[in-house]
Amino acid sequence: MFRLDRLERFSLSKAFSLIPKEAWSFLFGSRTDPNARGGDIDILLQIDLPEAKRFELSQQLTLVFQEHCEEKIDFVVFPKNNLDASQVAFLQTLKLIPLQRVIQAPVLDHVAVLVGDMNHARLAALHWGFPVQMPSFFEGEGTTEVYAGEASRGSRVLLMAATAPGPYQEALEKRGPGLHHLGIRVSSMEHFLASLQGSGWHLHPVSVSANQKGGVIYLASPGAPLLIEVEEAEIQKPALLAPVVERVRVQVSSQIAEKLSCLDIPELLWSPNEATALLIGGKWISVNGL
Repeated sequence: MFRLDRLERFSLSKAFSLIPKEAWSFLFGSRTDPNARGGDIDILLQIDLPEAKRFELSQQLTLVFQEHCEEKIDFVVFPKNNLDASQVAFLQTLKLIPLQRVIQAPVLDHVAVLVGDMNHARLAALHWGFPVQMPSFFEGEGTTEVYAGEASRGSRVLLMAATAPGPYQEALEKRGPGLHHLGIRVSSMEHFLASLQGSGWHLHPVSVSANQKGGVIYLASPGAPLLIEVEEAEIQKPALLAPVVERVRVQVSSQIAEKLSCLDIPELLWSPNEATALLIGGKWISVNGL
């Protein structure tokens, strides 16, 4: 996992498009630690070019990145071959994450919570300081749904209450209220699904036809306490307003944590001991409070 916000990732995608295809590119440094704080963004490129050309490439990528984001970034450009002893020693100390993996990581769109009492949940959500919309009724799905947060913000909370027999009523009876699914957007559905092969995640039966038609799909995995709703969408520059949910923490065993790790969702954390909660306005808020 890594630690980059939406604007940083968007800006990196602009720089990434200018990196020569023959180059190797990686994220390294403190931003590869999701539990750390602060730190410059460090990018390693390896490409066989004369030293002057490598310096020129570093400067060009820095300028493109900083057209969109003011965060400090360092593009370190090494050759692939004929490295000197100091470069070899430096590389041996690094934890490297392929930059393409960073660029193609999902963006959290919304967090859906299944609640037992919508009125209570709406009142609880109002204390977050965001507007809470009026309920919308979906007879076909047997749900009442409410979004917390402006539409221009990312990672809004979707409150869902079962109002008639159906899959949501069944989920409520089976598992009780709590986290139902995470909605994510990916730049390539094909690439994302290919990255999950062998991970234990599979298409939910209702999503098979949707995937064939290029629509929204749901992923499920045995033992995982939530579903993943996936939509393909072009990477967009994020809104100026901060997202409603900054992080999602799920209480799971170490075995299930490995499955969550495969999703590569930067905002998703997990813990065997701490309760499932949402980081909103810098404070962890238990999902049970809804």
